[in-house]
Amino acid sequence: MRENVVLCWVSPGTVNARFMNSVLDVIVESVTNPESAAIVGYFPMESGPRIAHARNELVKKFLADERYKHAEWLLMLDTDVTFDKDMVTDLLSNVRTPEGKVSRPVVGGLYFGGGHGAVFPLMFDIVDPAKNDGNPISYITDWIPGEMVEVDATGAGCLLMHRGVLEQMVNLYPEPHVWFAESVHNGREFGEDWTFCVRVRQMGLPIYVNTAVKIGHMKAVELDEDTWRYGKTNLKQVDAPVVTRQQKRRRERAA
Repeated sequence: MRENVVLCWVSPGTVNARFMNSVLDVIVESVTNPESAAIVGYFPMESGPRIAHARNELVKKFLADERYKHAEWLLMLDTDVTFDKDMVTDLLSNVRTPEGKVSRPVVGGLYFGGGHGAVFPLMFDIVDPAKNDGNPISYITDWIPGEMVEVDATGAGCLLMHRGVLEQMVNLYPEPHVWFAESVHNGREFGEDWTFCVRVRQMGLPIYVNTAVKIGHMKAVELDEDTWRYGKTNLKQVDAPVVTRQQKRRRERAA
């Protein structure tokens, strides 16, 4: 079955050429390769600093537009990312059970953030602050290349969302910020993408990052997996401040 996907993004009115080249690449792949995901539409939106509002408007448009009622997936992008022509198709790999049921309703690509002289993967576990030096989040820094990593939160710069999840949230969270909103969790401010992830997890649904889907993140330097692993800039690698996921799995098996 060919999956139908709508793309969307928020911008200040203009976008980076490398981002738009990436978008055109996936659209051309959709048109010319019948084995790829079907890009059936796109929604760009201009916005100022109220990013949460713009993201919510994009979701509303996706759910309300009769032209795209047959599209099950919304792929939200930031305009400072780059990706290859197979990105959408790869994101959709393994999202269904062999019987066709959606088992991975929210999937992100592997991309990296930076700040304060550091670079880190945008994959996070939400942890007990009392066991993590007062910090309610922990970076996930160990994975097998190509692994689908279950996370508690990731960024919205390359985030694939199933229509059913977005529709469920309408009945659970109030307007005007049904999906994306700034919030506070365990005394720490969360951005709108984090809040979306926390809400999805509160609904009992899983979130994954497909580490086979490599996303470039254009900052003063382009942040990607090679930057993080091999230090191609003067940024230092950020390691997990608590036990790694591998250690956690070993302890769970031992228990």
